[in-house]
Amino acid sequence: MAETSPPAVPTSAAGKKIDPNENPAMKTLGGALAAGAAIALVTATIVGRGATGAIVAACVFAVIVGLVLCYPTLLQDGSATAADVPAMSSMRAAILLIVSVFALVTLKAGWGASSLEALKLDPSWAWILAAALGGKAFQSFAEATGKDPPK
Repeated sequence: MAETSPPAVPTSAAGKKIDPNENPAMKTLGGALAAGAAIALVTATIVGRGATGAIVAACVFAVIVGLVLCYPTLLQDGSATAADVPAMSSMRAAILLIVSVFALVTLKAGWGASSLEALKLDPSWAWILAAALGGKAFQSFAEATGKDPPK
């Protein structure tokens, strides 16, 4: 039977190994998106004309997406796929989305509120956040018990 060689590691013209996380186009796009949204947020806040909660929430969402594009290791779990590419963690993506939605809804509702009494959110959000974060804690515990303890 013929031996199979390991998959070739991509290298640059200078002979340096290329990290799959180092995608310059995605880093540039993510940085531009985050910076543009941050500038739009500051401009909307300072100018104040038409800066509704929806516009502010959209800017914050664009910053979050830009940071994820710029730093993809935020959503990776440390394992690798068959092609030696870092695997994305679906639980990390779900937690990011759930917490982001809660933050954006709170930001949108609270942007025009004049007092804490005017800020009304559905109390079931606390249970949704507790379930999401509790699920992440349970998953981390379950994954850690299968490994050897540190020496």
